[in-house]
Amino acid sequence: MFVAFFRALRSAGVPVSLLEYLTLLRAMETDIAGRRVEDFYYLSRAALVKNERHLDRFDRVFAQVFEGAEPIDESLAADIPTLALRRLRRFARTGAPEELDLDGTIRETAHRGYLDIKLRPERHNAVKVLLFFDVGGSMEWHVQATEQLFSAARSEFKHMEYFYFHNCPYERVWKENRRRWDHTTPTWDVLHTYGHDYKVVFVDDASMSPYEIIVPGGSLEHVNEEPGQIWLERITRTYPACVWINPIPEEQWEHTQSIRMVRQLMGGRMYPLSLEGLDRAMRELVR
Repeated sequence: MFVAFFRALRSAGVPVSLLEYLTLLRAMETDIAGRRVEDFYYLSRAALVKNERHLDRFDRVFAQVFEGAEPIDESLAADIPTLALRRLRRFARTGAPEELDLDGTIRETAHRGYLDIKLRPERHNAVKVLLFFDVGGSMEWHVQATEQLFSAARSEFKHMEYFYFHNCPYERVWKENRRRWDHTTPTWDVLHTYGHDYKVVFVDDASMSPYEIIVPGGSLEHVNEEPGQIWLERITRTYPACVWINPIPEEQWEHTQSIRMVRQLMGGRMYPLSLEGLDRAMRELVR
């Protein structure tokens, strides 16, 4: 499998040398990475990736080889460019400069004629992110896009938690969709567990019956004692840095009443799942 990984990286345009590959194997022999896929991911990325511009290709190949992900649909990639993933990485690096920027140091030293050490924010800094994903229903059309976009975020944020909901957040959320009926987390627990400094991102098309937002018992899946509007207001009060990412094109939002309602509840902080939309959302979160 490691040989296949090496070849897949080369085929994807990641300039991996045989020496770097052997270095990774020696590190594996010493059991540095333990037995977890996540540990091996960080070890192999440190050993094989020399330039940040190759990180996205590395992530894609790693997911295909070790996590069984499907090859990326090129038509989808055209809609959500690899630059979009870099916007998330840039958002993750808003901390103090604590890591040596080797490329920048070499470049500036050559330009100035003397040693000019450059630092950059460490790859995993103190930014804390809380993700809420809508699953099922109309969101099934957008699952692939949201998974491809935010899978990269797992490796870039030091503190990141995620939960699932359907259509509108209510009194419970969950971690495993297949166990959504018997293994849930009270939303109050989420609000009391994660501090106010977390940045909250909803990923949802906000396409539902207006009753699900404003009426007790309006949920399609259970009898909710309080309407979704109440829970949205609680979440946005608890986390001032909060945005809603909508995979539906922005020009279509006015045609759906529930999208207009959710956008209003979010104080206008709804952004399309596009390069420009992500840019605006990240700027909102770091204000």
